[in-house]
Amino acid sequence: GKLEWTYPLSQGIDALAFSPDGQWMAAGEEVSPDHKARVRIFKMPERELAHTLIHSATVNDIDFTNDGKFMLSAGGDNVQVWNTSDWSLAKTLYSENTRMVTAQFHPSGKYVAGSGKGGLIHIWDVDSAKIAVKFNHTGQKTETVDWSPDGNYFVFHGNDFYFRVYRTWDIFNREDIPIAYQSEFTDAAEYLDFNESGSMLVSAHQDGLVRLWVFMSDDPDVN
Repeated sequence: GKLEWTYPLSQGIDALAFSPDGQWMAAGEEVSPDHKARVRIFKMPERELAHTLIHSATVNDIDFTNDGKFMLSAGGDNVQVWNTSDWSLAKTLYSENTRMVTAQFHPSGKYVAGSGKGGLIHIWDVDSAKIAVKFNHTGQKTETVDWSPDGNYFVFHGNDFYFRVYRTWDIFNREDIPIAYQSEFTDAAEYLDFNESGSMLVSAHQDGLVRLWVFMSDDPDVN
């Protein structure tokens, strides 16, 4: 329970993530007076600042691929994908008139889902850097997106009062993308995350509540 390490920063932190192997910790900052937003990359466990990456706007979300080869930073009108081998910029995924608040890699690493102001969900093909699918079922700001660990489900939440689950197959194969499950909340959500097996889901809300859900998928092994 003791504080082990403090690193001083001039800007607030809106995103924080460890790489899957624990080798890196990435911290995304709010935009600074020089109109740049920085992602600080720390080498772990040495806790040394190893790299500073420049993003175009406040970094609201950070995520690593499961193999740790790529990291994304989301903010402004785009999502930037970085090579973790040398921290060079690999791709820039541009949104359609949406300020990006959240983005996450599909477990395969082939896709990135992101959204933000206005609720338009973008799903990019990472190799081509083009939007593969887009849809909007809320019209309100999306705060958080996530994929189930097996990649078969997609979830998002934000400033409306409904939590929605979609089957990934439906997203890529149907024009009228159906909602697989929907539940009403008492307040907007800021964060969603699955556990490692995909059997449970946690949601954090603006009214201060954290909810833990049993996630009943179509896979009896998960259930």
